[in-house]
Amino acid sequence: MKNIFETQKFEALLVARWSDFINAQALLDTIRELVEKNKSSFDFIPNTNYKQKGAQIMVSRFNYQKQGFIIWVDFLMPIDGKKVAVGTAEFFLSTTGILSLSKILGNTYDCI
Repeated sequence: MKNIFETQKFEALLVARWSDFINAQALLDTIRELVEKNKSSFDFIPNTNYKQKGAQIMVSRFNYQKQGFIIWVDFLMPIDGKKVAVGTAEFFLSTTGILSLSKILGNTYDCI
């Protein structure tokens, strides 16, 4: 047998088309809840001027594993009035569609 599966191309396809098979609103809501729950653990970076924007998420990695995928979701999430949380959440997405958090990392910045 010969291995013909190109995992890098598969990952690129999944990253480009993730919103076709993942409920983007549900993922955004999950990130919003996780940021609110974990924001006190984020480092605050003073004297920054992030432009005020709405909530944004982007799947940046979609690593194939035997029982599912490890996915990285980058986020920019407004919090506490004039601040924004920026970071990445790492999840495991099982082949049955269950999403579980592995870790979340981020920083908090001032907004203009």
